[in-house]
Amino acid sequence: MLTETDYFDVFAEPFGAFTYTFLYFLREFSCVFVGLSMRDDNLRRLLYYSVRERLASMEAAHFGGRRDARVKRHFAILRRDTNDTDFVIERGLARLGVQTIFLNDYDEIADHLGFVYEAGGDKWGDVF
Repeated sequence: MLTETDYFDVFAEPFGAFTYTFLYFLREFSCVFVGLSMRDDNLRRLLYYSVRERLASMEAAHFGGRRDARVKRHFAILRRDTNDTDFVIERGLARLGVQTIFLNDYDEIADHLGFVYEAGGDKWGDVF
């Protein structure tokens, strides 16, 4: 069981193994965040460093074309807000390399997973 104190201790070490491991996963794989508010400062910090690393790598390799599409490689599935703040949330997460998928109800997740899967370069129809 991970307590809140354990969580704080893990993130108190900015150069610890957990941070490096998490950054590795953010760099090497597309991640789908489901059931998170995406407001955790530690998660946002790691996403920020991941985007900075990707941008620096792309500039060093002189990538052209649609840079935004290459940087936004993660996905957050969030419930649509009734206060019309979705645009603000989407824009903030885009700066962290996260594409936001808003749903009215979590029962809609399966309908949207095909988009996420195909964004990774594979065909959703091949999964079945």
